[in-house]
Amino acid sequence: MEILVSIVSTFVLCCLIGGATYYKKALDGPGSLLAFVIGMLIGVFGHIIWVGMLLLFMSASFIATKFKYDAKKARGVAEGREGTRGAINVAANGLVPTMICIMGYLSGLGGYIDIKYTGLVFITAISSAASDTMASEIGVFSDKVVLITNPRMRVSPGTDGGISLLGEFAAFGAASFVSLVYWVVSYPFGIVPEEGCMLFLPIIFGFIGCQIDSILGATLERRKIIGKHAVNFLSSMFASFLVLFVIILI
Repeated sequence: MEILVSIVSTFVLCCLIGGATYYKKALDGPGSLLAFVIGMLIGVFGHIIWVGMLLLFMSASFIATKFKYDAKKARGVAEGREGTRGAINVAANGLVPTMICIMGYLSGLGGYIDIKYTGLVFITAISSAASDTMASEIGVFSDKVVLITNPRMRVSPGTDGGISLLGEFAAFGAASFVSLVYWVVSYPFGIVPEEGCMLFLPIIFGFIGCQIDSILGATLERRKIIGKHAVNFLSSMFASFLVLFVIILI
């Protein structure tokens, strides 16, 4: 009965995600449908709170994308079509958290890792995606942007691999916000580790994930070896692997 309630609750929440993102034009039709599918997989193989965190990330991303959109468009750094993103954007930021949930579920069946630590890896992926999104959407308003691989080189806002003090503050703030919200809403359900110091892992590695994104952007993306969405996917995956490695060591 408990499982049925969880599945129904997840279904309702995912319908809300898919419907709201399409209605508000945060995502196009295929993007909203994929968001629904990803949400269902996360809810079934993970926890409904994780679906809620996905909704939080998507809402925050939409707000950040729409923030001074006309000014971004005038600068030539606006994302999406009038702020509307597609399925490829959803896949770039949602596939890693989904894979973490499925792998964590299968690992849990074998007794290798419990849901508390799977949750830390999951929220690190979300934290990394949120950190990168905020750095990109807010950092473009900075007039002093440098290349992460060569801080002496000034580049235009929106340049692949470009970073700014404003963007870095936004990135760290996003990673902190996502991680703190997750800890607060998850603690009553007992799905976070008892050690409070663990809270800092998704903050630190979410922010590191953003830096990895910038490094990949300054190297592989600038050389047209991989695209922006592949960079998003890889940076989130690397951040998740790093925090998992630390958890195993601890």
